[in-house]
Order: sequence, then structure tokens, then C-alpha cells
Amino acid sequence: HKRPALENWQSARMGATDLARYGGGHGVGVLCGQGATPVAAIDVDTSDAQLAERFTAWCQQHLGLTCERVGNAPKVLLVYRADSEGWGKATGAWLEDLAGARHRLEVLGRGQQFVAYHLHPDTGRPYEWVDLFGGLDVMAARDLPVITQEQVATALQVFEDMALEAGMVRVSGSAQRVGHVTSAPAVDDPLMAFEPSVGIDLAEARRLLEHVDNEDYDAWLKVGMSLHHEFSGSPE
Repeated sequence: HKRPALENWQSARMGATDLARYGGGHGVGVLCGQGATPVAAIDVDTSDAQLAERFTAWCQQHLGLTCERVGNAPKVLLVYRADSEGWGKATGAWLEDLAGARHRLEVLGRGQQFVAYHLHPDTGRPYEWVDLFGGLDVMAARDLPVITQEQVATALQVFEDMALEAGMVRVSGSAQRVGHVTSAPAVDDPLMAFEPSVGIDLAEARRLLEHVDNEDYDAWLKVGMSLHHEFSGSPE
């Protein structure tokens, strides 16, 4: 399915023990609009191949070269990095072609996710990363092109203009909606800043410690704090 397997997926943070639990028939989704490198995804929801190709080329030229994911072609999703955390979802107006099919552009933000790796439920085939970079397992979030909300508003308008030029019409009552920014949790509130433990045991911790350079003070400090948090400061 396209939906996450976790009920609390918006706030869940996957740990080592979760990988075995969800490894089998599940895919991988990416949270949007959160963290130090908040991801924003432009979802080109159109069955018009020429429109999809034209708009994708515009994005690559004006917003920056980035990764492209295809699940049910010609629909395509482009991944960027938001210039700040907390973006809400932005949607363009519905456009309708002569055959009655509807087309729209969406920009995914905080509270949304997209499938990165899995089988598409309609085609039964794997999602593919068709960009020259090789997809998100090659490009780190910090390396994604950064876009602003002003650029999002421009992209929504450009897509609509291209659709109208292709002979589509705006659906009556449909309008663009640009998601607002929700403020990040206050860092001085310990309950809002709480991060659950990863869920490893002492044996796994000892194994992982063999790969840590204990001559590096910063690494030593971070690992020590992580172990204290993971095991609640226990003597072991």
C-alpha cells in the first residue's frame, strides 16, 4: 500500500528493532517537513505525458536538479529540501481535460510522506528513481536543492498555466492552497523534545562500540550521551 504501516507514523522514529519487524513485505516511506533537513516533495499528479515532461523539465531548470521517482508513469515525484521546518501541504487547483480526467500538482510538507521504495499498488511494479543521480539512496537530504514557499507558489501557478495551454480547464470551485508554516516544538519543553530510545540491548551496543573511534572527543561525548539515554543511565 501507499499508506504507512505505523499508526503514529507522523511522530514515530524508527529504531534498530523496528527494521526486523517491518522488513518483510513493507516498503520505505520518507517523512516530509521535519528535522534539520526537512524534505519537500513535488508530486506531479497527471496522466498527460507531455505536461508531466514539460513541467518536470521546468522544475529541474528553475528549482534545481534533483531526484525523480516514478510509480505510475507519467506521474512523477521530485524531491527537494524546504528552506525551513514545518511547511504544510500545498495543492494546486484541479484541472480537467477533454476526456474528463483530472490533473493536479501537490507539494508535500509536514504531516505527509511519500513512498521511496516499494511496489506500486496499481501497476504491481517497483517504484523507480529515474534521475541521473540514482535516487535517494545516493543523494543525501542535505544535498537536495533548497526551495522556498515563494518558489512553491510559483510552481503551482506554472503547472496550472501549462495545463491551461494544453487545453485543460480549471474545475469549478477548485483553487490553489499554499500550506502554512507550523512552528517547531519549543526546545525548552522537555516533553516536546523527548526522543524515545532506539531499542537495542547491551550486547548490540558493545558490538557497535567496536566501530567508534574513542580518540575523537566529539564522538566519545555523543556516544556516551546516547548510551546514557538509551539505557536510562543504568550502571551497566
